Amino acid sequence: MANNISETRQRWEHAYMLVGRFMSHWAHLENAVNDAVGSLLKMESLEATVATVNMQLRSKLHILKSMITLECPDTDWRKSALKDVEQVGNLADSWRNIVAHVSFGPIEDDGVKFLVVRAKGKLNFPNVERSEAEFLAVSSEMMRLSDRIKEIAASLVLKSKGLAALIAQAPSGTTPSQETRSYLGHLLQGTPDWSPPTSEESPQTPQEPEGK
Repeated sequence: MANNISETRQRWEHAYMLVGRFMSHWAHLENAVNDAVGSLLKMESLEATVATVNMQLRSKLHILKSMITLECPDTDWRKSALKDVEQVGNLADSWRNIVAHVSFGPIEDDGVKFLVVRAKGKLNFPNVERSEAEFLAVSSEMMRLSDRIKEIAASLVLKSKGLAALIAQAPSGTTPSQETRSYLGHLLQGTPDWSPPTSEESPQTPQEPEGK
């Protein structure tokens, strides 16, 4: 009897370890995302902390993907960077949301069973079990992604002048060269009624000569 109790306790402690290690590695990964968002938006450390703690992870990933697309040409590096940022979101859906919010217990072979409940139109209880090997693999992937997000952010910081720097260098009333940025610049310069020129009406289009 005592051996059974000791064995059960060990299995529970092992499950706690797997779940706790996952959450620790996830925290490192999300911290890397937070730091990347702060640096790309040219925020000081304290301001970045306040901003990112009030953002959903999906919103932060949208920011990273937008900055990658904005600053980088359509190259293999950009495709790889976007894929890795999307992978963070995939892990949030397939792992983090379950591990963080669902009750669990140990199973044989040192795995963990999550008591998942689905109740969107139909009620069902899917069988969600994760082995120790799967926990080890996802932990390794999270640490890889943490380093990768830092690398992506560092590369983008070198490319990006940042919106604040862009507006600071542009004299008041002038239009920066890229239309997307110029629209944001005019908003922050206090001219919200300004809109980018359309293809039908461009400031670069020469006027037609007057008829003779």
